[in-house]
Amino acid sequence: MGNVYRLISTPQFEFPYQVVRPDGLPDASLTLFAREQMQSLSASSVPLYLREIIALVNWSDSDTVVRRYKWRIDGPPTDVRNILREYLTVAAKCKLTSRADGLGIKGKQTTGWFAAGREVARALPLLSDGAFKVYIYLCLNADRTTGRLNIDQSRLAKALQKSRRSIVTYTEELRRQGICRVFSAINQHLAGNIEISDPFWPYEKQLPASPLAGLAEYTQRIRSLMQTHQCVAKTFGPADEKLAADLFGRQVPLVQVERGLLLGCARKYVALLNGQPSGPITSLKYFSIVIDEAAQLQVSADYWQYLRMRTDRLERQWIEKASHPKVNGSHNS
Repeated sequence: MGNVYRLISTPQFEFPYQVVRPDGLPDASLTLFAREQMQSLSASSVPLYLREIIALVNWSDSDTVVRRYKWRIDGPPTDVRNILREYLTVAAKCKLTSRADGLGIKGKQTTGWFAAGREVARALPLLSDGAFKVYIYLCLNADRTTGRLNIDQSRLAKALQKSRRSIVTYTEELRRQGICRVFSAINQHLAGNIEISDPFWPYEKQLPASPLAGLAEYTQRIRSLMQTHQCVAKTFGPADEKLAADLFGRQVPLVQVERGLLLGCARKYVALLNGQPSGPITSLKYFSIVIDEAAQLQVSADYWQYLRMRTDRLERQWIEKASHPKVNGSHNS
């Protein structure tokens, strides 16, 4: 029947309706829930109600947003609320209606809006006009679940039609007023990281259960990732440690670093196999641009799995080619 939950009618048993998981085993919690509904709903309404619940469960297992943020239908209340909101506004295409005044106020758009309430009002008297404009831009574009946004000053200046110097001044004002945490970029070519502080962010943050490891462990992990690739020299000096600390300070996830290393090494092996004169990669700085690029790529997890296999294959080809160099001229008898 496929990888979906199913409802089975078993009137001859103690549980008249059983919910079966994709692996063919009954789901205990949903089956118990089905029996409980026999006490509160009519017999004909129970299967209709349960099929709607199961449709939601099946949808949540396949939705890309739910899977990305690892929300669980049987998880904490915040997970369930987020799943329902995503399902109603995206899958069911419902329109949001507020009835605070008893008349019904309908929003024109179901997505793309921001809850500008008391948190935004709290920031208004604290900021200059330019800094408040930056704050609103951040609110509209930050990740709803974290209040964070990766952005470089040049792009922000272009979006707001301000000079880069003005953007630096405004972001410093946001930091000084405690409205945002600002993690500066390693250099002008990379994006920095900005997080809106809780008192000025209207959504409940759902930060990862396991935050970034301590700096020492984070640095060691990057060292290990680099040393898994044969095109990278087995050195990791003070400059590399400083760059790793900068990445840690910007809260760059290790998975993003790993993907950046994959991108850089894949391109390096292609260059080596094409005969371009190039020595091994000798520093983490080589990967600075591609680590940032990895965060911008809108691709699935399957792509990164493919790239990992592709990089391994290129590495083997390069090692094979290096161990059997071409010999010019004829062979001696």
